[in-house]
Amino acid sequence: MKFLDNYLKKRIKELDEHPELNKNGKISQEQAKKYFKYFVVFLLLLATFIILAIHVSIYGGALIFPPLM
Repeated sequence: MKFLDNYLKKRIKELDEHPELNKNGKISQEQAKKYFKYFVVFLLLLATFIILAIHVSIYGGALIFPPLM
């Protein structure tokens, strides 16, 4: 997840230069990184479940990977 690290470094630098952007100031940088990564994982899981729901609605519950005989 190199792109996440690059984005977070850029965002942290921006917040360090302009502290008024961080209104509450209660969340540390490490916590912000952790929360952001969990949020990305959550979005990926949500997208997977949405895709599976669409697949089930189109194919009527057919298995994506049928068992090998």
